[in-house]
Amino acid sequence: MRELKQILEGVKERKNYPVIAAISKPYKGIPGIRRSYEEAKKLFCLAGVSGASAFTVSDEIEEKPGKAYPEDAELLIVNAVRRNQAGELKEAFIRFIYGLPQDEDQQCQYMHKVMLQTEFMLKDSYGLTDDIKEQFQSYYSNLRNLNAARAVDVCYKILGRVIEMRAEIADTDEVKYFKEYISEAVAYIEEHLDDEELSIVSVAEHVYLNSVYFGRVFKNTFHMTFKKYLMQRRMEKARRLLEDGKTSIGNICEQVGISNPSYFSHLFKEYTGKLPSEYKKEYEG
Repeated sequence: MRELKQILEGVKERKNYPVIAAISKPYKGIPGIRRSYEEAKKLFCLAGVSGASAFTVSDEIEEKPGKAYPEDAELLIVNAVRRNQAGELKEAFIRFIYGLPQDEDQQCQYMHKVMLQTEFMLKDSYGLTDDIKEQFQSYYSNLRNLNAARAVDVCYKILGRVIEMRAEIADTDEVKYFKEYISEAVAYIEEHLDDEELSIVSVAEHVYLNSVYFGRVFKNTFHMTFKKYLMQRRMEKARRLLEDGKTSIGNICEQVGISNPSYFSHLFKEYTGKLPSEYKKEYEG
Protein backbone atom coordinates (compact mmCIF):
# COMPACT_ATOMS: atom_id res chain seq x y z
CA MET A 1 0.00 0.00 0.00
CA ARG A 2 2.82 2.39 0.91
CA GLU A 3 4.56 1.68 -2.42
CA LEU A 4 1.34 2.32 -4.33
CA LYS A 5 0.82 5.65 -2.61
CA GLN A 6 4.39 6.63 -3.47
CA ILE A 7 3.73 5.81 -7.12
CA LEU A 8 0.58 7.95 -7.07
CA GLU A 9 2.42 10.87 -5.52
CA GLY A 10 5.16 10.51 -8.13
CA VAL A 11 2.61 10.63 -10.95
CA LYS A 12 0.95 13.63 -9.34
CA GLU A 13 4.24 15.53 -9.20
CA ARG A 14 5.33 14.66 -12.73
CA LYS A 15 1.99 15.49 -14.33
CA ASN A 16 1.32 18.47 -12.06
CA TYR A 17 -2.28 17.32 -11.88
CA PRO A 18 -4.50 15.79 -9.17
CA VAL A 19 -4.50 12.01 -9.04
CA ILE A 20 -7.32 10.00 -7.49
CA ALA A 21 -7.27 6.25 -6.83
CA ALA A 22 -9.71 3.89 -5.18
CA ILE A 23 -8.65 0.59 -3.58
CA SER A 24 -11.27 -1.93 -2.51
CA LYS A 25 -10.94 -4.97 -0.26
CA PRO A 26 -9.76 -8.18 -2.00
CA TYR A 27 -12.44 -10.78 -2.78
CA LYS A 28 -12.09 -14.22 -4.36
CA GLY A 29 -13.46 -15.46 -7.68
CA ILE A 30 -15.42 -13.77 -10.44
CA PRO A 31 -18.14 -12.55 -8.04
CA GLY A 32 -15.35 -11.12 -5.89
CA ILE A 33 -13.91 -9.20 -8.83
CA ARG A 34 -17.33 -7.68 -9.51
CA ARG A 35 -17.75 -6.77 -5.82
CA SER A 36 -14.27 -5.20 -5.73
CA TYR A 37 -15.10 -3.18 -8.82
CA GLU A 38 -18.37 -1.88 -7.32
CA GLU A 39 -16.60 -0.91 -4.08
CA ALA A 40 -13.77 0.82 -5.96
CA LYS A 41 -16.27 2.76 -8.07
CA LYS A 42 -18.06 4.07 -4.96
CA LEU A 43 -14.76 4.89 -3.31
CA PHE A 44 -13.60 6.77 -6.40
CA CYS A 45 -16.56 9.15 -6.05
CA LEU A 46 -15.90 9.56 -2.34
CA ALA A 47 -12.21 10.21 -2.95
CA GLY A 48 -12.98 12.89 -5.52
CA VAL A 49 -15.49 14.65 -3.29
CA SER A 50 -13.21 14.61 -0.28
CA GLY A 51 -10.14 15.72 -2.24
CA ALA A 52 -8.13 12.69 -1.15
CA SER A 53 -5.46 11.14 -3.36
CA ALA A 54 -6.46 7.59 -2.49
CA PHE A 55 -9.25 5.86 -0.56
CA THR A 56 -9.15 2.42 0.99
CA VAL A 57 -11.83 0.48 2.82
CA SER A 58 -11.53 -1.66 5.92
CA ASP A 59 -15.23 -2.27 6.53
CA GLU A 60 -18.22 -2.90 4.36
CA ILE A 61 -19.43 0.16 2.51
CA GLU A 62 -22.80 1.28 3.74
CA GLU A 63 -25.35 1.00 0.99
CA LYS A 64 -27.80 3.89 0.85
CA PRO A 65 -31.19 3.19 -0.66
CA GLY A 66 -32.12 5.46 -3.54
CA LYS A 67 -32.20 5.82 -7.28
CA ALA A 68 -29.58 4.12 -9.42
CA TYR A 69 -26.97 6.31 -11.03
CA PRO A 70 -28.49 7.86 -14.20
CA GLU A 71 -25.80 6.62 -16.60
CA ASP A 72 -27.92 7.23 -19.71
CA ALA A 73 -28.36 10.90 -18.75
CA GLU A 74 -24.63 11.20 -17.98
CA LEU A 75 -23.86 9.91 -21.48
CA LEU A 76 -26.27 12.47 -22.97
CA ILE A 77 -24.48 15.28 -21.09
CA VAL A 78 -21.02 14.17 -22.21
CA ASN A 79 -22.19 13.71 -25.82
CA ALA A 80 -23.89 17.13 -25.84
CA VAL A 81 -20.56 18.70 -24.88
CA ARG A 82 -18.75 16.50 -27.42
CA ARG A 83 -21.09 17.79 -30.17
CA ASN A 84 -21.00 21.40 -28.86
CA GLN A 85 -24.81 21.44 -28.57
CA ALA A 86 -26.05 23.82 -25.86
CA GLY A 87 -29.70 22.83 -26.42
CA GLU A 88 -28.91 19.13 -25.97
CA LEU A 89 -26.92 19.94 -22.82
CA LYS A 90 -29.94 21.68 -21.26
CA GLU A 91 -32.25 18.76 -22.02
CA ALA A 92 -29.68 16.24 -20.76
CA PHE A 93 -29.20 18.16 -17.51
CA ILE A 94 -32.95 18.25 -16.87
CA ARG A 95 -33.10 14.50 -17.41
CA PHE A 96 -30.08 13.98 -15.15
CA ILE A 97 -31.57 16.11 -12.34
CA TYR A 98 -34.83 14.14 -12.40
CA GLY A 99 -32.77 10.96 -12.02
CA LEU A 100 -30.89 12.12 -8.91
CA PRO A 101 -31.52 10.45 -5.52
CA GLN A 102 -32.94 12.32 -2.52
CA ASP A 103 -29.69 12.23 -0.55
CA GLU A 104 -27.73 15.46 -1.14
CA ASP A 105 -24.33 13.83 -0.64
CA GLN A 106 -25.11 11.33 -3.36
CA GLN A 107 -26.36 14.12 -5.61
CA CYS A 108 -23.01 15.91 -5.26
CA GLN A 109 -21.13 12.64 -5.90
CA TYR A 110 -23.14 12.05 -9.06
CA MET A 111 -22.48 15.59 -10.32
CA HIS A 112 -18.80 15.12 -9.56
CA LYS A 113 -18.72 11.96 -11.66
CA VAL A 114 -20.34 13.76 -14.60
CA MET A 115 -17.68 16.47 -14.43
CA LEU A 116 -14.89 13.88 -14.31
CA GLN A 117 -16.27 12.02 -17.32
CA THR A 118 -16.61 15.26 -19.27
CA GLU A 119 -13.09 16.33 -18.36
CA PHE A 120 -11.72 12.96 -19.52
CA MET A 121 -13.55 13.42 -22.84
CA LEU A 122 -12.06 16.92 -23.26
CA LYS A 123 -8.55 15.56 -22.66
CA ASP A 124 -9.09 13.00 -25.41
CA SER A 125 -10.47 15.55 -27.89
CA TYR A 126 -10.05 19.32 -27.56
CA GLY A 127 -11.26 22.31 -25.55
CA LEU A 128 -9.50 21.75 -22.21
CA THR A 129 -7.87 25.18 -22.23
CA ASP A 130 -6.08 26.60 -19.20
CA ASP A 131 -9.17 28.69 -18.40
CA ILE A 132 -11.50 25.68 -18.53
CA LYS A 133 -9.03 23.55 -16.56
CA GLU A 134 -9.00 26.20 -13.81
CA GLN A 135 -12.80 26.20 -13.70
CA PHE A 136 -12.87 22.41 -13.28
CA GLN A 137 -10.24 22.55 -10.54
CA SER A 138 -12.06 25.37 -8.75
CA TYR A 139 -15.24 23.28 -8.83
CA TYR A 140 -13.46 20.22 -7.41
CA SER A 141 -11.81 22.29 -4.68
CA ASN A 142 -15.05 23.94 -3.57
CA LEU A 143 -17.34 20.95 -3.97
CA ARG A 144 -17.51 20.27 -0.21
CA ASN A 145 -18.73 23.84 0.32
CA LEU A 146 -21.54 23.55 -2.25
CA ASN A 147 -25.01 22.23 -1.63
CA ALA A 148 -26.51 19.98 -4.30
CA ALA A 149 -28.54 22.72 -6.01
CA ARG A 150 -25.51 25.02 -6.22
CA ALA A 151 -23.31 22.16 -7.51
CA VAL A 152 -25.77 21.51 -10.35
CA ASP A 153 -25.84 25.21 -11.24
CA VAL A 154 -22.04 25.53 -11.25
CA CYS A 155 -21.62 22.36 -13.33
CA TYR A 156 -24.14 23.53 -15.91
CA LYS A 157 -22.46 26.93 -16.27
CA ILE A 158 -18.99 25.40 -16.64
CA LEU A 159 -20.11 22.92 -19.27
CA GLY A 160 -22.02 25.66 -21.11
CA ARG A 161 -18.82 27.69 -21.26
CA VAL A 162 -16.94 24.60 -22.47
CA ILE A 163 -19.37 24.28 -25.38
CA GLU A 164 -18.92 27.96 -26.30
CA MET A 165 -15.14 27.66 -26.33
CA ARG A 166 -15.14 24.36 -28.24
CA ALA A 167 -17.44 25.85 -30.87
CA GLU A 168 -15.11 28.83 -31.30
CA ILE A 169 -12.09 26.53 -31.65
CA ALA A 170 -13.91 24.24 -34.10
CA ASP A 171 -15.04 27.12 -36.30
CA THR A 172 -11.53 28.61 -36.45
CA ASP A 173 -9.91 25.27 -37.21
CA GLU A 174 -12.47 24.41 -39.89
CA VAL A 175 -12.01 27.72 -41.68
CA LYS A 176 -8.23 27.24 -41.72
CA TYR A 177 -8.36 23.59 -42.76
CA PHE A 178 -10.90 24.08 -45.55
CA LYS A 179 -9.40 27.27 -46.98
CA GLU A 180 -8.37 25.53 -50.21
CA TYR A 181 -11.75 23.85 -50.56
CA ILE A 182 -13.55 27.16 -50.16
CA SER A 183 -11.24 28.89 -52.64
CA GLU A 184 -11.96 26.20 -55.21
CA ALA A 185 -15.70 26.42 -54.48
CA VAL A 186 -15.73 30.21 -54.93
CA ALA A 187 -13.88 29.93 -58.25
CA TYR A 188 -16.37 27.30 -59.41
CA ILE A 189 -19.31 29.52 -58.44
CA GLU A 190 -17.89 32.49 -60.37
CA GLU A 191 -17.38 30.33 -63.47
CA HIS A 192 -20.93 28.90 -63.33
CA LEU A 193 -23.12 31.87 -62.39
CA ASP A 194 -24.93 31.37 -65.70
CA ASP A 195 -25.98 27.86 -64.65
CA GLU A 196 -29.54 27.98 -63.39
CA GLU A 197 -29.04 24.60 -61.70
CA LEU A 198 -26.04 25.78 -59.67
CA SER A 199 -26.66 24.77 -56.05
CA ILE A 200 -24.93 23.98 -52.79
CA VAL A 201 -25.13 20.28 -53.70
CA SER A 202 -23.40 20.69 -57.07
CA VAL A 203 -20.67 22.93 -55.63
CA ALA A 204 -20.08 20.57 -52.68
CA GLU A 205 -19.79 17.64 -55.10
CA HIS A 206 -17.22 19.59 -57.11
CA VAL A 207 -14.96 19.94 -54.06
CA TYR A 208 -15.74 16.40 -52.80
CA LEU A 209 -17.45 17.42 -49.56
CA ASN A 210 -20.75 16.46 -47.96
CA SER A 211 -23.25 19.22 -48.83
CA VAL A 212 -24.46 19.70 -45.22
CA TYR A 213 -20.91 19.90 -43.89
CA PHE A 214 -19.83 22.15 -46.78
CA GLY A 215 -22.77 24.48 -46.04
CA ARG A 216 -21.69 24.84 -42.42
CA VAL A 217 -18.05 25.54 -43.31
CA PHE A 218 -19.15 27.98 -46.03
CA LYS A 219 -21.34 29.89 -43.60
CA ASN A 220 -18.58 30.02 -40.98
CA THR A 221 -16.24 31.45 -43.63
CA PHE A 222 -18.50 34.09 -45.19
CA HIS A 223 -20.95 34.64 -42.31
CA MET A 224 -23.88 34.10 -44.65
CA THR A 225 -25.66 31.14 -46.20
CA PHE A 226 -24.62 29.69 -49.56
CA LYS A 227 -27.96 30.80 -51.05
CA LYS A 228 -27.45 34.41 -50.00
CA TYR A 229 -23.84 34.42 -51.23
CA LEU A 230 -24.87 33.02 -54.63
CA MET A 231 -27.60 35.64 -55.01
CA GLN A 232 -25.16 38.43 -54.12
CA ARG A 233 -22.64 37.24 -56.73
CA ARG A 234 -25.36 37.05 -59.40
CA MET A 235 -26.63 40.52 -58.60
CA GLU A 236 -23.11 41.98 -58.60
CA LYS A 237 -22.43 40.44 -61.99
CA ALA A 238 -25.72 41.87 -63.27
CA ARG A 239 -24.76 45.31 -61.97
CA ARG A 240 -21.43 45.24 -63.80
CA LEU A 241 -23.06 44.18 -67.05
CA LEU A 242 -25.74 46.88 -66.76
CA GLU A 243 -23.10 49.50 -66.02
CA ASP A 244 -21.13 48.36 -69.08
CA GLY A 245 -24.26 48.90 -71.20
CA LYS A 246 -23.28 46.54 -74.01
CA THR A 247 -25.69 43.73 -73.18
CA SER A 248 -29.48 43.56 -73.16
CA ILE A 249 -31.36 42.84 -69.95
CA GLY A 250 -32.62 39.57 -71.45
CA ASN A 251 -29.06 38.46 -72.16
CA ILE A 252 -27.96 39.50 -68.65
CA CYS A 253 -30.68 37.26 -67.21
CA GLU A 254 -29.11 34.31 -69.00
CA GLN A 255 -25.58 35.24 -67.90
CA VAL A 256 -26.57 35.27 -64.22
CA GLY A 257 -28.60 32.05 -64.34
CA ILE A 258 -32.06 33.60 -63.86
CA SER A 259 -34.11 32.84 -66.97
CA ASN A 260 -37.32 34.62 -65.89
CA PRO A 261 -36.93 38.40 -66.58
CA SER A 262 -39.73 39.35 -64.19
CA TYR A 263 -38.16 37.36 -61.34
CA PHE A 264 -34.75 38.82 -62.20
CA SER A 265 -36.19 42.38 -62.05
CA HIS A 266 -37.77 41.60 -58.68
CA LEU A 267 -34.51 40.28 -57.22
CA PHE A 268 -32.45 43.11 -58.67
CA LYS A 269 -34.76 45.76 -57.19
CA GLU A 270 -34.60 44.03 -53.81
CA TYR A 271 -30.80 44.12 -54.01
CA THR A 272 -30.25 47.65 -55.39
CA GLY A 273 -33.54 49.45 -54.82
CA LYS A 274 -33.98 50.01 -58.57
CA LEU A 275 -35.31 48.06 -61.54
CA PRO A 276 -32.69 46.85 -64.04
CA SER A 277 -33.99 49.27 -66.68
CA GLU A 278 -33.73 52.20 -64.25
CA TYR A 279 -30.25 51.19 -63.21
CA LYS A 280 -29.11 50.83 -66.83
CA LYS A 281 -30.36 54.31 -67.81
CA GLU A 282 -28.16 55.90 -65.15
CA TYR A 283 -25.08 54.62 -67.03
CA GLU A 284 -26.20 55.35 -70.57
CA GLY A 285 -24.07 58.08 -72.08
